[in-house]
Amino acid sequence: MKITLSELERNALLDSIAIDDDIMKKIQICRASGNKYILNVTEEESEALLDGMAAEINHETDENRMQLLDDLYDRIDDMLS
Repeated sequence: MKITLSELERNALLDSIAIDDDIMKKIQICRASGNKYILNVTEEESEALLDGMAAEINHETDENRMQLLDDLYDRIDDMLS
């Protein structure tokens, strides 16, 4: 599964403490394509990423970052449906 991330979304994920280390490594090394980043993950990793993002969103106090992560969460969740 390919997930396209903006630089802002990628940085928000990199700042997360709730995402699995193996997935975090993939986020760190995902390749740039123009002004976007392409993250390649399995369906299982996508679900784990969503779990980590949900935990991060639930504890986030910055409204802008929370909205950014929430929108990304919805986009990834829609891809899995």
